[in-house]
Amino acid sequence: MEDHERSRIAAKLLSGITFFTFEKKRYKIINPTPEQLLLSEEIALEHSIRASFKQLLSEEEAKEHLNEKGIWTHQDENNMKESDKALEDLKELLYKKRGEDRTVAAIRRKIKGTRQAIHEAMLRKYSMNPMTWEYHHRAVRNEFLAAVCTFDEDNNRMYHEKDFGSADSTLMEVAYEAREMDGITQEQMREVSRNEPWQSYWMVSKQNLFGNPMLNMFGPSQNEAVIIPSSHLNAYQRAMVGICKMYDNAAQHPDCPEQSVIDDDDMFDGWMIFENRKREKEQNKKRIDELADKKGDEIFVMARSGEDAHDIFSVNEETDKHRLKSRFQQAHQAGEQGMKESELVDVKQALHKQMVEQVKGQR
Repeated sequence: MEDHERSRIAAKLLSGITFFTFEKKRYKIINPTPEQLLLSEEIALEHSIRASFKQLLSEEEAKEHLNEKGIWTHQDENNMKESDKALEDLKELLYKKRGEDRTVAAIRRKIKGTRQAIHEAMLRKYSMNPMTWEYHHRAVRNEFLAAVCTFDEDNNRMYHEKDFGSADSTLMEVAYEAREMDGITQEQMREVSRNEPWQSYWMVSKQNLFGNPMLNMFGPSQNEAVIIPSSHLNAYQRAMVGICKMYDNAAQHPDCPEQSVIDDDDMFDGWMIFENRKREKEQNKKRIDELADKKGDEIFVMARSGEDAHDIFSVNEETDKHRLKSRFQQAHQAGEQGMKESELVDVKQALHKQMVEQVKGQR
């Protein structure tokens, strides 16, 4: 991203304003107040209740219809979850293999392919969304908010709450489309947060950087900067605060990754996944040790569910997992005849190693 583009997005986030032009005049859309947000929900609910009699589907009904038509089945939903898990695994592997250029390049290709497959699947999953009650509800809510938050260049308000549904809607429709198209992606926000000019704003004021000295709704005088509470921020501003705090927390982590990892979104995600899984594994191990209330090379713990069994199995080290997998394969090959513990490959290897050590000791 070029410097000028980062500066534009930073300014957009600081102001929370969307500018648009209609019939050679410039207008702006500001952030709604909490009262306007509540009123938008009430109006959207009223409209949606009336619209529900016009054969609108709920999201659950749309999901069942897609399943019946074979467009998006329950198996597709399970495959999507597996794809999300596979993407997380690839990101973690990308972090672990950093420094191995050829391996990293191969992993990045797999990440790109997995993302593309997920994107195509999402198009099928939400293909009926415009026909749902929930979609209609969100559309009415956002149309109302775009309308009542639109001002001209002289700060004249173009619509009032009582005008919604009765006044000329042409400008409102243009405002709604402008607000919907004026999005900022997660990738853009992450890059902006790590660079100037945003980084300087954040370092000085943290989340208090959103303010307006011309307002006195929350401050005692016109000359003092007014801190805008989070309830008056839009979704992108709140997300930006969350992203900045994420990077702040990473910087304070005892195993903070190097800057090259932080600047690489996928690799940084991989680091967070790696740390989260390590913490979860330690917590599970502690819980299982307390549950078993004993120590030893091999401890058998009864699982109450498939998820519980997965948590128990995950506390094993990788070498132990491979050993257990090998034992399962040997037991399967033995069939109904079964096999003695002493016939297991890893047990034979352990006994042989023990015998060699004893011979060395005698010598």
